[in-house]
Amino acid sequence: MRSISPDKIAEKDLLGRDKFAHQIVNSLMHVFQYQVESLVIGIAGQWGTGKSTLLSFIEKHLHEAYNHNLENYRVIRFNPWASTSVDVDDIQRSLLETVIKELEQIKWKHQIKEADNKIKNYLKYLQYLKFLKHVHPVTEKIGNALEEYLKNSSVDTVDEVKRQAEQLLKEKGIQLFIMVDDLDRLTPEEITAIFKVIKMNLNFVHTHFIVAYDKQVVIEALKKKFGNNAEDYLEKIIQVDFTMPEILEEHISAIFFSRLIKLIDSLEIKLEIRHIESLWRYHGLQEYFRTIRDINRYFNSLVFSLPNIGNDINIADFLTLEAIKVFDYHAYDKLYLDFVSKRREAVWGSSAFDAKALQEYSNTTTKALLQFLIPLNQYDKIRYSSIQDKRLHDPEFFPRYYSLYIPSHDITEETLARFLQVGKNRKQVLSEVVIHGKGINFLRRLAEPELNNSYT
Repeated sequence: MRSISPDKIAEKDLLGRDKFAHQIVNSLMHVFQYQVESLVIGIAGQWGTGKSTLLSFIEKHLHEAYNHNLENYRVIRFNPWASTSVDVDDIQRSLLETVIKELEQIKWKHQIKEADNKIKNYLKYLQYLKFLKHVHPVTEKIGNALEEYLKNSSVDTVDEVKRQAEQLLKEKGIQLFIMVDDLDRLTPEEITAIFKVIKMNLNFVHTHFIVAYDKQVVIEALKKKFGNNAEDYLEKIIQVDFTMPEILEEHISAIFFSRLIKLIDSLEIKLEIRHIESLWRYHGLQEYFRTIRDINRYFNSLVFSLPNIGNDINIADFLTLEAIKVFDYHAYDKLYLDFVSKRREAVWGSSAFDAKALQEYSNTTTKALLQFLIPLNQYDKIRYSSIQDKRLHDPEFFPRYYSLYIPSHDITEETLARFLQVGKNRKQVLSEVVIHGKGINFLRRLAEPELNNSYT
């Protein structure tokens, strides 16, 4: 399972996942008072609803529940995606190897040492088997090598090793919690293999599987093997099923602005957050964001692009364009071509971005945001807003949004600030401007009537 940093966990607790995880662990502790049989607990939720985060919270509360007796439990993270094998035996071995490595860390009593040694011996066998698969691509060579290895080493069968592991678990009274995540990423064949392995280990003593999965995705995958009986097959394996609580719009909004403010502050970019709140609520930006994964996709993109250009564009416009790029790339690409076409035709003063042009974009959210970026019928008013605004629809600034750098003839905000800052060497700044052929653009920026709004 993917490891999640404490900062991410704290941030995503805006969804109330910590409380939900606490309830699940409390239920488990209550059940363990009356039975010691193994359990398979399902955490059902669609892709991107925060299942991985919930598993991290469950692990945290398991630590708290066993705080006074840390030797009585183990949390094992089993990531089937790392294996990408459809062979049930391979997955079974991988699972056993994961369990055995965890058991190796436990200090056993003297009389149980024999079982411990057998398990360690089997672990070496599993590791040797994986080594051979990389070294010998020919099956016959693998078989010969294994036969030679088995002659010189006493290796028990899988069933025998499972029995020895159960003996150890009983001796210590240890509860194993095996967390299975990332099923949404597997192929139907791999999903089917994973559930077969879980079914094979249902009677493994003191061992509990906590499986995070998209129920509909898993059922569709199992249908390839079990047809219309897929759902019944799943219900026989998942003994206790929890459904992820619905993510409310207010939760998504809170996480979005929390991430945005943190990023803007780290980059020391000036931003009136109320402008983005207006963009979010009244111009449709929030419609792109339905899951935590949507927010992650957006900020993963933003964190690479914004630092390069953050102080030399209009932040609200850039955040809007970045959203279009992430969630409607076809429209992002088309918008660039439309602008370039109009500039080449030299008809900026007569051609308008009208309702007809807007209809060429199919996504309704994109349409709403385009009306914010390029107000209808404003192509005939190139400078309807101040040059200090650095808007995307201004042909002077438009290239910055797509190139993520300042053209060689352009004036950066850093250059302007150096010139206007008290105590700086203005002559040196002017020399740099002239040498690089930026004189005309520099004078235009200085002549901007609203310059005093930004600089004293």
